[in-house]
Amino acid sequence: MPLLSLASPKGGVGKTMLTANLAHELQRLGWQTVVVDFDLQNALRLHFAMMLSDGRGFAIPESLEAPWEELVFETPSGVLLLPFGTVAVEHARIVRQRLRHERDWLRLKLEPFLREPEVIVLIDLPPGHSVFLEAVSELADLNLAVLLPDATSIALLPRIECGEFFAARDGAPTRGTVRYVVNQLDLRRRLNRDVLTVLRTKLADRLLGVIYRDEYLSEAVASQRLVADFAPESKASYDIAALAASVDEMLMNDRQALARVAVA
Repeated sequence: MPLLSLASPKGGVGKTMLTANLAHELQRLGWQTVVVDFDLQNALRLHFAMMLSDGRGFAIPESLEAPWEELVFETPSGVLLLPFGTVAVEHARIVRQRLRHERDWLRLKLEPFLREPEVIVLIDLPPGHSVFLEAVSELADLNLAVLLPDATSIALLPRIECGEFFAARDGAPTRGTVRYVVNQLDLRRRLNRDVLTVLRTKLADRLLGVIYRDEYLSEAVASQRLVADFAPESKASYDIAALAASVDEMLMNDRQALARVAVA
């Protein structure tokens, strides 16, 4: 039932890697996880051993009208994957037009997954602002902003904090909760340490996790495997598992709060 968006104001932050591995860890905690790729790069599939030559996805012309529950692939980890698909720019433009002009299009596509109480949907969004971000933010229960421990992230933080980044299509604030994760932390770099200190001070418990720089992550991607399978004892595997536990706790607390309201 919960819907999570993973987004960042800039590219190159490891957002797709985080989406794939977080989904796997949430699966291990008992959720049925579904990951949806909203990025034209169609790179999420590379973390789940999908063939490079396999261009299937919801955005290709022959699949655009199909129900999404018929398009998902069960990956070796058990996570259900819905790729964007290998499409030309003009076909991606059709998807953007659907999102812009058909307000309920995305909700109806996701509804079969979201009505199942033990299903959690994670959506990997393209970097920066987009109509994809606007449409998903309107529906998301949790918007996870992925940042690097660098000066640019500090400069972009006010845009997220004021509600401008995770905003609906009409510019209004969204109902979803915004939380943060810092990726690729290297404590050998003074700037990384300083930025992390600033973010911890500003965000407090809204900083759900910190993922340390770990070469095993790059090696896992190169092998088209998830880091928990490729290097289960690695620091990255531990960090992502801790992030998943924080997300799981937050979602369970929200569910209990909703149940108390319903009873009252």
